[in-house]
Amino acid sequence: MFACLREPINCMEFCENIALATGCDGGVVKLWDPRQDGCAMRFHEHGDYVSGLRYSPDHGFLYSSSGDGTLNIFDLRTGNLVNGSHSSEDDLLCVEIVGSGSYVCVGSQEGLLHLFRFDNWGLPEDTLPGHSQSVDRILKVSETAICTASNDGLIRCVYFLLWGGAGERGTSAPLWHSHRRTTNSPPPLQSERGR
Repeated sequence: MFACLREPINCMEFCENIALATGCDGGVVKLWDPRQDGCAMRFHEHGDYVSGLRYSPDHGFLYSSSGDGTLNIFDLRTGNLVNGSHSSEDDLLCVEIVGSGSYVCVGSQEGLLHLFRFDNWGLPEDTLPGHSQSVDRILKVSETAICTASNDGLIRCVYFLLWGGAGERGTSAPLWHSHRRTTNSPPPLQSERGR
């Protein structure tokens, strides 16, 4: 167990197969290494709660989303902030790496997905609508497909065609709506049929 966790923890992510990154209500990202006493690294760049973390072993980068509307990129090898997005008026709630590390997808409070390209962090390369309420979780299915979960009760599958310039890359379709079946839903699981 790690000491000095004085604020509520909103998210965590394993890094480098041994370290654990945490994001808290105070906007601080901390890196914990069980081989050391206390916190190994601290990043204070966010002005509001940290909502999502995702680690890229290819670059040694930790991506963090925040309620302050920013996406920050930290280099865990040097302990420095590499870059960050411009602040959005929308809370950013979750983050996932797609496109073989070339893109980062971020879910927002207003139900949008913001797609950032690896070499251009300032503004999203593309913004995809789809949910009527907040996108709270993103699950990577493949390098070109994700599932999103929202407060609107929908799970959506989003497919990216990641080549060339921006625009019209993403399509989405609802998979499941709360507990009701839709025309796009697969048959119920065996346990739901009452065996």
